[in-house]
Amino acid sequence: MALHDWLMPQENVHYSAPDTVEYGGTELKFHITDQRIVLHNRKGFIFKKEAIVTERLEDIITMAYKEEGV
Repeated sequence: MALHDWLMPQENVHYSAPDTVEYGGTELKFHITDQRIVLHNRKGFIFKKEAIVTERLEDIITMAYKEEGV
């Protein structure tokens, strides 16, 4: 399934990060919609496996962000 398959009706993506983020030891793509933050990844060529994490924007109180150089 692609990201749009996980979106709610009338939900629009406003931002998609160019790089992946690490969450729980897994590299995920980072998206912000008008309703949620969505972390999503799909792996596998034949046997596809998806990982998705969502948080409603109104439920987020704090968020930590750490950027590291190469």
